[in-house]
Amino acid sequence: MNPTGEWKTGRIVVNGEHVTHWLNGHVTVEFELYSDEWEQLVAKSKFGVEEFYSRAPSGSIGLQDHGTPVWYRNIDRKSTRLNSTHVVLSYSVFCLKKKNSSPSSPL
Repeated sequence: MNPTGEWKTGRIVVNGEHVTHWLNGHVTVEFELYSDEWEQLVAKSKFGVEEFYSRAPSGSIGLQDHGTPVWYRNIDRKSTRLNSTHVVLSYSVFCLKKKNSSPSSPL
């Protein structure tokens, strides 16, 4: 895994309701959308109060940080089937280690 302060590459693949997230070529998480386990995890998260969280069949992609500066680049979304049940999102991300760090933009 690339350390904090270096660019990382990611890929999220949604195949039907199965989701796999890679970071720097390693699987970081896999889950089934709308499974009992998924519903429980969402209910316990900060999104539990959002009635329609992750329920829209299409829409915007939400990118987030966890309190430190972050940059994204090379964001590419591809649907590989006509019915959009197979979607691949590729991206690069750069995160700073400390909130107060202020290097020149990594872009």
